[in-house]
Parts: sequence; C-alpha cells; structure tokens
Amino acid sequence: QELGSVANNSDWHQVVIAWLTVACLGISTVLTLVASVLTPDANMVASTISDVAAGPHDWVQDLGFYLLAFALLALAYGMWKIPTSAWHWRGAIFTMPIMSIAVAVMGFYQEYGDGDSNRDGIVIHIYLVYAFGIAFLSLLLLSIPTLASRHRWWKPLNIGFFVGWTALAVYYFSMSTGWDGIVERIIALAYAGWLFLFAWRLAMEGGSETGQQAAEATGTAPD
Repeated sequence: QELGSVANNSDWHQVVIAWLTVACLGISTVLTLVASVLTPDANMVASTISDVAAGPHDWVQDLGFYLLAFALLALAYGMWKIPTSAWHWRGAIFTMPIMSIAVAVMGFYQEYGDGDSNRDGIVIHIYLVYAFGIAFLSLLLLSIPTLASRHRWWKPLNIGFFVGWTALAVYYFSMSTGWDGIVERIIALAYAGWLFLFAWRLAMEGGSETGQQAAEATGTAPD
C-alpha cells in the first residue's frame, strides 16, 4: 500500500497534523522575509539568512527556524502513518528529524559560521548546513518510489528539484559575496515549496471526500 492508502486509512488527527505542517511552513517562510525587512542595513540580495539571524531582531528568524523544525517533525509523523514498510520510505522519514534537529540547533546555538563562535568556542554551523542539505537531497530520492506510485508527476518533480537544488547549492558555496543572499533565499523557498506541496497533498488525500476527489483529479499512476 502506498500514498493513496492514506485516503482510506487516515484518522482526523493525521489530517490536522498535515494542515498544521502547511501552516507552520507558511508562517516560517513569512518570518524569514519579515526578519530581512526588520534588520537594519540588510537586503534580500546581499544579506544571507544567517546575517539576519545574527542581527538585532534575531528572535524573528529563530522563531521561523523553530516553526520549520516543528513542521518537519509533524510531517514525519504524517509520513509514518502511511501504511508501507518499504525501506526507501522509512529512509525518507528518517531524513525529517535530521533536518529538524539541524534547523533547531541553528536557532538555539546562535552561531552562524561568520567567524564568531558560540560561548563554547565551537563552530558547527557549516556542519549543520551540510547535514540539512544532504538530508533533503536524500529525501527527494528516497521518496520517489512511493510518491510516483501514486502520482506520475512526483518522479520528474523530485528529480528536477534534486538537480536544480544541487546546482544552486554548489553555486552558492562557490560564489562571491554580493549575490549570495538572493541565491540562498531561492534555495530556501524551493525547499519550503516542495515540503509545502507534499504536506498539502498529504492533507488533501487523507481528508474529506471532496479533498480526496480533488487530489484524484490531478491524475494517478496506474497500479
């Protein structure tokens, strides 16, 4: 049984969790944009998210991190409720807490790889970024078999995201400053967009009869 089984086996709290994930992802994205506006001398083009998170209104960006971390754990719960024992799906679920922990630690630890370490003198930001990125790319690949068995478009979508996101990430780490803020935000919005789509689909396919019919209308893969 794959993703389509959610429609027949879900319970109300699973649907609530999925919609809560959608809400948290949306609020987290808005907070990231608001933090950039509130931070003096910051702009969307040259200032990175880390620059904003280390600024005078760092709590706004940190709150966005925490909401994202919660959304990832909630989404992992929704994925776990899907009745399949496929190893690749279980592996995809495992990437969620990795990303959640990485994001939460970024907010709590208050060290953003800009040369200044936390009070313990340990610089870990870059390792958190690597863990986060590798986990997301793994999620894209590991989730393909289960998602594509339900909707044909998931496979090209995930492959496209994998290639595009990897290319942007490599470019980001090799580029000079000046444009890194906008590139990083594109990467972040693409990531949030994929998660938002997945959480929304999970909510629709496990929700009301109307929602299930709307989900079916996008086209399913043959059994």
